[in-house]
Amino acid sequence: MAIPALERDADLIGHSTFRLPATAAHLFRLGSLDDLTLISELPKPVLVIGQGSNTLFLDDWPGTVLINEIMGITHEVREDQVHVQVGAGESWHGFVLHCLSQGWHGLENLALIPGSVGAAPIQNIGAYGVELASFVERILAWDSQQHRLITLSANACQFAYRDSLFKQPQGQHLIILRVDLCLSLQFSPQLHYPALQNALKARGLDDNPSPDQLVQTIIALRRERLPDPMKVANVGSFFKNPIVDEAKHSDLVKSHPSLPAWPIEGKQENHPISYKVSAAWMIDQLGFRGQSVGQVSVSEAHALVLINQGHGRAEELVELMEMIQRAVQKEFGVSLETEPRLIQR
Repeated sequence: MAIPALERDADLIGHSTFRLPATAAHLFRLGSLDDLTLISELPKPVLVIGQGSNTLFLDDWPGTVLINEIMGITHEVREDQVHVQVGAGESWHGFVLHCLSQGWHGLENLALIPGSVGAAPIQNIGAYGVELASFVERILAWDSQQHRLITLSANACQFAYRDSLFKQPQGQHLIILRVDLCLSLQFSPQLHYPALQNALKARGLDDNPSPDQLVQTIIALRRERLPDPMKVANVGSFFKNPIVDEAKHSDLVKSHPSLPAWPIEGKQENHPISYKVSAAWMIDQLGFRGQSVGQVSVSEAHALVLINQGHGRAEELVELMEMIQRAVQKEFGVSLETEPRLIQR
């Protein structure tokens, strides 16, 4: 079966904000639900991406790269809540600004996170004390194994810190088409994150910003800490903040009293408290800021960000990544997991 608009030998540099050189044997743009019938005919294997802000290609892709471009935003107001349905191909930051303009609240702290709406639940994006999982009602997805549409509740998505069902082997055959969110018509800002509190105080806003002031402060914070991927090739935070148990946290702070850590309460009775510890601080303490392997380096601005200086290669990225992981494991006894998807054959 001939598939219209199926590109061959597609250059993937423009489809990943880290811009490593790679090609796909085929590339297909999913623009509507009508196109779903074509997915089973695409040359295998099929890899689904959005805007490439969380994807690094370490190899050429031998099958089809499918770019999700399903658009559209609809909503329904019920009392003081607004239930929003948004297409997976929409820009996440553009969607946050749209919500701001409409008076729909809750997502302000997630402004300027790059990528598409469809990628947001996969990673369960979060920033400045707010996670997407708090707002998801359900997700419409295409089951590429059973060739049918399915609807997943928020619980079924198995959201966790920077994780979800869609990142697990049992969920990777699901293609997110639409995300349904429950937002509020009442502005109740989340301002407890220390860096955000300091930034608001510096602007004379303290604990009473308007929605627009909060979003502009978040945007300024992110621009100050993270390089613009349109100017400097990167995928934002490269490593997750590790989660450690109470005993490990106690050992760490004894030997490293300045290590930033945040308690995570267990959801079940008698579940021990865990701690999220700062990967950036550990990397910084080991002197990696500004270090390079070839054309790939640790950002001078933020130790958690790896950047492509222009002509970086996959092997340089992997060497630097593993060098950091080994050093953190040796010094702190903590394993660093990567946040972006590393795509290999």
